[in-house]
Amino acid sequence: MFGSGKDARPRDLHPALTPSALKSISVKSIFGGVAICSAAAVVLCLLLDQSKEARLAAPAMCLLVVIVTSIYLGRLAGILGAAVASCVLAVFLYSPYGTLYIEEHAARMMLNFFLVGAVVVTFLVPRRPDDGAAKPHPGRASNKFAPILRRKDVE
Repeated sequence: MFGSGKDARPRDLHPALTPSALKSISVKSIFGGVAICSAAAVVLCLLLDQSKEARLAAPAMCLLVVIVTSIYLGRLAGILGAAVASCVLAVFLYSPYGTLYIEEHAARMMLNFFLVGAVVVTFLVPRRPDDGAAKPHPGRASNKFAPILRRKDVE
């Protein structure tokens, strides 16, 4: 990872992983997204009856909340909210109650589909400006072909 001699510096990181980009991620929005998704999961656990169809539909209903959360609060809030919501559903909705283990194969598959669907849909949502995206340098052109297009001799 680190070179030796005069190249002894860390290699360039992905722009979203730089310290300045990580500072721009709002902790309030992340905790808000986790709180909204987990509250939706708790409400679903309380309101749904214990029929098999209702228990299998709960992750699909919770996915709608995750989608809205990731649109308005960011990708990280959506992914973490989906993870916490799946744990809440596993503990309070599926037997044996109080544990993360789920006996029913269909319920386990629905929670797996919920998690995969939440991650995929969250990454398909357009990135928010404050979602850890690297901001362009003010002195640089945003288009990599801009210096070529500015030359007077090219027409």
